[in-house]
Amino acid sequence: MKTFKQFLYEASITPWSIKELDTAKTALEGEYSNFFQSLKNGSLLFRGFRQIEGNGVREIDTTDSRRTSRDTHNIYQMMMDASASLSKFPSRSNSIICTTSPATAESYTYDPATKTSGSLLVVVPPNNTKIAQMETSDLLFTRFKYGFDFDDLDTWVFNYFSLFNLAPDIKGDRRDSWTDVARADKLLAEDEAEEVFYKLCAFFNHNILIRGTDLLYDDIQYEAKKFTELSDEHREALKTKGSNTEFGNQILDALRSTKTKRFQAISSVIMTPENLNLHLKTAGDSLPSSCECWFSGKALVLPIDVFKQIIDDVINNGGDVNRVYSKMMKAGE
Repeated sequence: MKTFKQFLYEASITPWSIKELDTAKTALEGEYSNFFQSLKNGSLLFRGFRQIEGNGVREIDTTDSRRTSRDTHNIYQMMMDASASLSKFPSRSNSIICTTSPATAESYTYDPATKTSGSLLVVVPPNNTKIAQMETSDLLFTRFKYGFDFDDLDTWVFNYFSLFNLAPDIKGDRRDSWTDVARADKLLAEDEAEEVFYKLCAFFNHNILIRGTDLLYDDIQYEAKKFTELSDEHREALKTKGSNTEFGNQILDALRSTKTKRFQAISSVIMTPENLNLHLKTAGDSLPSSCECWFSGKALVLPIDVFKQIIDDVINNGGDVNRVYSKMMKAGE
């Protein structure tokens, strides 16, 4: 059985800090008092953990932590960190990822290796904490308006970097090692903007970045790690006509806007709140009933038995509890 601290070290490059608390009462009456507003409006955050030992109240702090993606290459998260368009949002790389759905969080408690279930926990951000809120139950389910999803993006960028030996982290191409934005910027600075764009066209769906034969792009191909070099004719077409898709011109303009920070420039075009359907909320705000959220900094972590006792106390004192949570507690009796 893992301790809570062992789990934190396993899940992160640099783990969260953790402090055991004797009770949740003082914290909830102080800097975590938004809990009661969320309890009323049905906007509490939950997270499921596998095989966690202990059943106490804890306060964690993700401020100095560093997490990577467990299910894909870390490229998409690296792009989110690099995007100037997301500068007002908490960094996903040092946040705790939660859901507003207890059922979704519960699904993450099951460990197929041991065929046992761990713990469903309530995660409470401090008052005034900024929260990133998706419209989907999982970030990776998001589909960009230009017709691709996170799996497409992850594959395209990974193949692009791999073919040209541009793994953006010196540790290699392991999934959790794709974190070095500065090195990616440096590697993309070696070619002219049109050259970089042309190479990207070989990996992104052609119809997303460029369409038609008027720009002579029908012969772009990626095959057996051989790449057709940009011809003078192609280069001139790009310089004089640009792309003929909205997304293509945005990428091309971003590449031309800087020589030294091109990965950041591309990321700022792709990773925007509009493309991600991402919203910035504050602790205590109303949230959809089944969406992924994340926030950075301190958090109060409540086991379900403690959460149930709090609900009983609130109800007994005439307070408001959203029916979803009162029903959830009754079902667990």
